[in-house]
Amino acid sequence: MSLTPSQQMAVDYDRHLILFAGPGSGKTATSVAKGRRILQQGDSHLGMVTFTTAGAGEMRERMEASFVATGSSLPKHRFTTGTFHSLALRHYQRHGRSTRKLISPPARAGLLAGMLSHLDFEERSAYALELDRYQGALKPEEVELDREVESFVHAYLQRLKGMNAMDLSMVMRDCVMGMRTGAIPLFPLTHLIGDEMQDADQVQLELMIIHANAEITTTLVGDDDQTIYEWRNAMGYEGLMRFAKETGAKTITLAENFRSLESIVAHSQILIEHNNPKRIDKNPRAVRGPGGLIGFTSAAHTEIACGSIAKAIQAYRVGGESVAVLGRSNRDLDFMEQHLLQATDENGNASPIPYQRDGQSMWQTPEVATLTSFLSALLHGQTVDLASTLSLLQLSSSTRSSLERELGPTCGRFLDGQMLNLKTETKEEAQEIKSFVGATSFARARLRSGELAFAIRESVNEVSRLLKGQPKARPKLVDSLFGSAESVLVGLRGSLSQRLNIVGRANNKEPHEGAVRLLTMHSSKGLEFDLVFLLNANDPEDGSTLIDDHPERRLFYVAMTRAKNRLAVLYCNKPIKYISEARLPYFPTLDALFAV
Repeated sequence: MSLTPSQQMAVDYDRHLILFAGPGSGKTATSVAKGRRILQQGDSHLGMVTFTTAGAGEMRERMEASFVATGSSLPKHRFTTGTFHSLALRHYQRHGRSTRKLISPPARAGLLAGMLSHLDFEERSAYALELDRYQGALKPEEVELDREVESFVHAYLQRLKGMNAMDLSMVMRDCVMGMRTGAIPLFPLTHLIGDEMQDADQVQLELMIIHANAEITTTLVGDDDQTIYEWRNAMGYEGLMRFAKETGAKTITLAENFRSLESIVAHSQILIEHNNPKRIDKNPRAVRGPGGLIGFTSAAHTEIACGSIAKAIQAYRVGGESVAVLGRSNRDLDFMEQHLLQATDENGNASPIPYQRDGQSMWQTPEVATLTSFLSALLHGQTVDLASTLSLLQLSSSTRSSLERELGPTCGRFLDGQMLNLKTETKEEAQEIKSFVGATSFARARLRSGELAFAIRESVNEVSRLLKGQPKARPKLVDSLFGSAESVLVGLRGSLSQRLNIVGRANNKEPHEGAVRLLTMHSSKGLEFDLVFLLNANDPEDGSTLIDDHPERRLFYVAMTRAKNRLAVLYCNKPIKYISEARLPYFPTLDALFAV
C-alpha cells in the first residue's frame, strides 16, 4: 500500500515525534514503514513497545512481512518488541538488584481473587483497576483512594512483601526509577516507538521521556480522542503534550480514515469536536468515500432493545458481514446474550444466533455455573456435578465429607429422595439435607414427566435459596442472574441436555467465523466491524456525563468509530446527550432505519 503524504512525512522524520492517528488512519502501517526505514540503517537498534502481548505479536509479524515483501529479512538482532511490562522485566532481570521473586500474572490474579472473593465481578474489577491506578503513578502516595480500596491496596502490598515477591507493575516502576537515577542503564536502542500512547500511565510515559532526553529518537503514536482509561491513570492529551514540551517533539497528524464510510466519519467528528480545545483536531477525510447508514431509535427497556437487535441481525445482515453489539456494561451484554440464544426464524422455530462474548458471560459467573452444574447433576446423577451445590449446604465440614463419601461417584438415588444412612451432628443439619432432597426429588420427577419448565424453576429456586443463605450473600445479584438464566433455559427448545449444551457453548472464547461479537465499549477499542449496534445509549443515572463529560464523550466516539458501513444506536428511557451532539438521525424502529 502506498503511503499518504502525512504518513510518508511521519516515516521520514528522524527526530522525536508525536504521531496523532485517529480511528482507521493506518497508524500500524505507518509505524511498520517507519520501523523498516530505521532498520535499513545498518547501525540502528529499534524498540517497539505496546500495551498488549497480542499487539506486540502483530507488530513483529507485520515488521517481518514488510521485509519479506522487499526481498530481505528482518534484522532480529537489531529489533525488539514487547509490552511495557515484558521489556521492563527482561531489562530488570539483567540490571536490577532486588532479591524479590516475581509473582506471575496468573498467580497475582489468583491472589487478588482470593482477597476480593466477597465482592461481585464488577466490584472485583473496580478494586483491581484502582490498584492499577495506584501502581501506575509516579508518586503513588499522592493517589487518592476510598478508605476500603486503600485498605485493600495496602493489604495486597503487604502480602507481597511477606512473600518477598513483586508483581510486574512493581518491576516496571523500579526499572524506570532506576533509569531515572542512573542505577539501571537505559534500553540499548537508537530508536524507540510506542503505540497507543494516549493510554500510557505516568510511569510508562516517564520511560519514554527518559529515553528521549538521552538522545534516543523516540516516537509516540496515539490518539488523544481515544483516551478511555483515565480511571487507571492514562495520561491522554495532557501526557502527550507533556512529552512534546519536555522533549521538543514535532507533531504530525494522519488526516485520513480508511475504515468508515463518510456518513459515519462525519457524525463521529461532529461529536468529538465538542471536546475542543483540549484535543488535537484531526479532521479526517473518509478515503472510502460517501455512504454509510447511521441513526438511532428507542425501546421501552433493555430486553426489548436486545430482542429488536437479534431480529435485525437475522433480517438485515448481508452475506459475511461482521457484526458487533457494544454495551455500556457487562450486564447489558447478558441481556443481549439471552436474546441471541432465544432467537427464532420466520416460522417461529428455534434458531440461536452464534456469538462470541468478550469478557465474563453470565454463564461463567460462579452463581450461574453452580446452577447449570446442579441441573446436570439432576440429569445425569453424577456427584462431581453436585459438588458445588453441596458446598452451599449449611453443614459442618465433617458432615459434608461423610455425605460425599456415602454418595460415591453417583448421586441419583440420593437426589430421588432415598436418604442415606448418614449421621449428622445436629438436627438442623438433618433438616437441611431433608429440605434439599425434597427439592431435588421434586425436580427429578418433573424431568421424568417431561415438565422441563417446572424442573428448571424448582432448580432455580433451590440453588437461589442456598446462595442467599451464604455469608455475605448478594440477593439482588442472584435474583438478576437467575432471572436471566431461567428465562433462557425455559425459552430454549429441546431436551434439558440440549439446552445445557447450547448455553455451555456460550462459554466458548475461540473465534467463530460469522459469530456476532459482544463487547463493552471499552473492550471494542482497536476493532472494526461492518455493522455495529450500540446498546443502551442512555443518559447515565450516576451523572457521569456531567462530572466526566470529556471522557464519556470519548468513549461514545470510540464506540461509534468501530463501524465501517452501518451503525445503529439504541436507547431506553432518556437518551445520552452525545446522540444529539453527533446529530444522529432518528428512526421510529430498526426496521425503518435499515429500510433507508
